[in-house]
Amino acid sequence: VALRLAGDADADAPLPLNLTLQAEAIGGYISAAQAHARNVSSSNVSRVDFGPLEAAHARFAAAAGKVGDEQRRVAKGAAPPGAAAALNEKLAYAERRFLSASGLPTRKYFRHVLQAPGLYTGYAPKTLPGVYDAVSAGDWATADAQARVAAERIDAAASFLLAE
Repeated sequence: VALRLAGDADADAPLPLNLTLQAEAIGGYISAAQAHARNVSSSNVSRVDFGPLEAAHARFAAAAGKVGDEQRRVAKGAAPPGAAAALNEKLAYAERRFLSASGLPTRKYFRHVLQAPGLYTGYAPKTLPGVYDAVSAGDWATADAQARVAAERIDAAASFLLAE
């Protein structure tokens, strides 16, 4: 994959990145965050609105499916000239859409909204770290705000993938 990303391969072949798997992973991150919020809450009911995150996930999954269809068309040679280069650029830059300009609330230097090292796990990752850390601290307002930030970034990635 590294050589493909560096450009040392057939320029008419799509990069081997499966965004459908990423969409499935994001769904798992949301489910885990919901379970964590329920477990931490004294009433066993989440105080975080996960609706925007779930909607953003659905839009990203749909966009990932469309990109997968495009990847298959390019791989079969059924796409117009230049389609592979445009698709590969889209795939290569999509991950950047998951970066938040302001970073995580207590760690501004970590900007990825889907994963970052946990506060107390060394370098072991936590998914939806802004939400997870705030829920762990019982800071429900920040957790809710971070869920909205993550939803915005997931939406941004979906929109980027669907842009012509």
